Amino acid sequence: MREVVDVLERRAEDRRSRFARAYTQAAVQMPVSGPLTISLPELLSAVDRVLRLARKPQVHDVVPRALDVDGAIGIVRALLAIRARAQWKDILPRKAEPWEVLSLLLALLELAKQGELRLAQPRAFAAFEITRDSSSEAA
Repeated sequence: MREVVDVLERRAEDRRSRFARAYTQAAVQMPVSGPLTISLPELLSAVDRVLRLARKPQVHDVVPRALDVDGAIGIVRALLAIRARAQWKDILPRKAEPWEVLSLLLALLELAKQGELRLAQPRAFAAFEITRDSSSEAA
């Protein structure tokens, strides 16, 4: 309801800025027939019409992006071949796309499941440590 009031106020201000007010000496008396009665469906329909006129719907294009989990696994393995310990910020590109972030997360989880690395987070909301699993190196 508040949105409808805001839309109507904006339209009234717009009308006031376009058309000048004029003074008429004789006021026209409108017959009063009693209180206005309206059903809920009629009210909702009116609100819908006002909102449709007030704002244009935004159309979003959803572009499917394939996750590259195999590529991300290769990146993590290459980093852990050079260093025994890394952090999330070390493997994530600076301006990573959402599909890259998801690919890296899935790669880390898959490698942890396979026992190739360990993930540890010392406290809540802290950066997590990625380390090579020493037991998998011995095997």
